[in-house]
Amino acid sequence: MLWPDTTANLLKLRNQANDGWLTIGNLEEVHLGLAALAAENEFVTTQKLKGAGLLLRFNDTGASGEEWAIRSTGGNFEIVRNDGTEGSPTWTTQVRVSDTGIEVGIEAGFVGPISQTVLSAAVDSNGKPAFISMGTGLSVDIAATATPVRIAFASGSADYVGIIDEDTSISSLTASNTNYLYAERNPGTGAITLGKTTVMPVHSYAAPPHASGQYWYSISQRTMYLSNGSDTWTEKQLVFLGEAVTDGSEVTSVVNYALNGHFVGSQVTPLPGNATVFSQNHNLGVVPDHAMVEFVCLSAEHGYSAGDVVRHISIYGSSSAWYGSPMTLVVNRLSCKACTGESYTTVQSMSTGKATTLTAGNWAYRFRADRGW
Repeated sequence: MLWPDTTANLLKLRNQANDGWLTIGNLEEVHLGLAALAAENEFVTTQKLKGAGLLLRFNDTGASGEEWAIRSTGGNFEIVRNDGTEGSPTWTTQVRVSDTGIEVGIEAGFVGPISQTVLSAAVDSNGKPAFISMGTGLSVDIAATATPVRIAFASGSADYVGIIDEDTSISSLTASNTNYLYAERNPGTGAITLGKTTVMPVHSYAAPPHASGQYWYSISQRTMYLSNGSDTWTEKQLVFLGEAVTDGSEVTSVVNYALNGHFVGSQVTPLPGNATVFSQNHNLGVVPDHAMVEFVCLSAEHGYSAGDVVRHISIYGSSSAWYGSPMTLVVNRLSCKACTGESYTTVQSMSTGKATTLTAGNWAYRFRADRGW
């Protein structure tokens, strides 16, 4: 336990026997704690804090007048700022150190490399998000205890990271509908609540028409808005996590939106036959700005080595081989698809420069998609 003895202007530490105080610093010094004493290396005891509590609290008496503290949450180590008063503090986390790493901007604004997305969460064996699952009746379960769900909330020029670290659920979903699942952050307290809507959210540069319950993420302003149904957009800190489709009494399917606005599909082999539509679900929740289908070489042929990747702009297909058109790629909010040629699907040989047909078993395909913002 630390005691700032303002009468003697000394910083004191309770001794191990809990029957006296050790002087470890001078409150009049610029330095803090042990740094103020030459005897700092003479300490041989360890102080322990059981459970949650403040380790150190200090006030900036300069122009800003801010009060800060270092605290333990019982499992994490945090640097926090008092946004309340000295007598009734409201601590907001600026930096958190945990067994999973150092997180900056927990409740402090920052600009990250990607925002308005789930940054990390539980994944399946293919590395795809799997933190949302079908629950009982008209509900979905959110897995967060083993692997916390970390969410980047965009708010204009700043981002905020919110964390769900306990298993929870979203209940009372609307029956016989598609429910769009979201997490909302309270700007004042940092608290996160989960919810759902049956109105498909819009992510765009231009505002959609006003409609009751319509959420719109302005890409240019980096801000989520909610329409009042007539003439006003209200700012929100809100990120959509996925979707749940229901029938009259239960959830029939769920979609976990892709982490970090990015998708790379698993490799599928062999290549599809002629005149065959093939696809993968990217689950971005928006139409991607960038998408492609890739053919990955598994066994060397035609001058290609194992591991080489050929992208769809270089893949041709038609009944007239090389004189056909590049493979067409079609995308929507949740999936990508393409179609092989009627009689041929060809690439340029790296050995001869001529159009050549690939051996299906020597190659795999996959799709790649990025949100683009």
